Amino acid sequence: MYSTALKESSLVSQILSNAQSKRKETIKQVFNTPLPKSFHKFMLEYEAHFEPRDRFLWKWLWTLLKNGEDGFMLSTVPENRILPCAEIKLLLTMAVTIVDDAGDQGKDKQFLDALLKVPFEKEDITSSLDTGNRRKVKLLQSIFDYSYEQFEQLPFWSSYQGIFEFDVKQVWNACLYSFLLNQRPSILNYSESMRFTSFNMMVFLYLDTDLIFSEGLDENDIGGIREVVMKTQEMARIGNWISTWEREVNESDISSGVFAKIVTEGHLTADRLERHLHNEDSSTLYMLIKESLIENKLLDEWIDLREDALNLAKAVKSVDMTRYVKGFDRVLMYHLISTGYK
Repeated sequence: MYSTALKESSLVSQILSNAQSKRKETIKQVFNTPLPKSFHKFMLEYEAHFEPRDRFLWKWLWTLLKNGEDGFMLSTVPENRILPCAEIKLLLTMAVTIVDDAGDQGKDKQFLDALLKVPFEKEDITSSLDTGNRRKVKLLQSIFDYSYEQFEQLPFWSSYQGIFEFDVKQVWNACLYSFLLNQRPSILNYSESMRFTSFNMMVFLYLDTDLIFSEGLDENDIGGIREVVMKTQEMARIGNWISTWEREVNESDISSGVFAKIVTEGHLTADRLERHLHNEDSSTLYMLIKESLIENKLLDEWIDLREDALNLAKAVKSVDMTRYVKGFDRVLMYHLISTGYK
């Protein structure tokens, strides 16, 4: 359970209470949410060639994305573009999931290197791969090809393409960092885990997609918007860590920030953590994490990040960034509700 001190925060208390009271209703709603038709062919191809994530993940995210609120969409996206914008974000999430899973597995560097060349290198990057991995890379390429086709129909694509591709590289770097962690657990530390792996939450890519689909905003606000998004991306990262670390114990994936924090705080060493994970000593590790109150400390940090983001949001004039930041309250609630499902 979460600490008494944490529950005394009225905001966190409300989010925890809502997550508990609305869990059954929300899980049912997510399962019953139809995915967009544009996503189906990519999903079927993904399921045919990968060890796929449960469809709950896509439905969970689509539930958050499709209404244009909840911290995933700028107020400058016009109503008639909300669904097309959300569909591209869902597709890009599949793309990042493909690369992120390859990084987390920490096994096939040649395959990961080929994935990391998408969408930047156009020549054949699959010639050295086996048939199975070649199909996987081609699926990733097809997702970006389709997304670029949609972007190119919009007037602001040329203005933001360079920023979008820069942010893709930050996500790929996060996946590479996860691969490196699983190869060399001794480098594990909380500061780098937060700085690097927060980018695979994709909040900057979601921002770029919003900007491309928007009707325009004050160019002078973009730096301030990105500063806010750096905070909200870390908020999203914390929510994801809290709701997935138990699964990652079972998968022997060392890249979770929960593990980084427990090592950085000195509760155990990286080599001992690795032994717990690879010896399938999950019950001991589970109790150690619970007793160290790491989840509570991360939620305390989430509150601090939210306050910083709200203060930064005041400087942005052409977009309602206060609404944007407060949308992440529901994102956290959805993370807590989804524990054990994604």
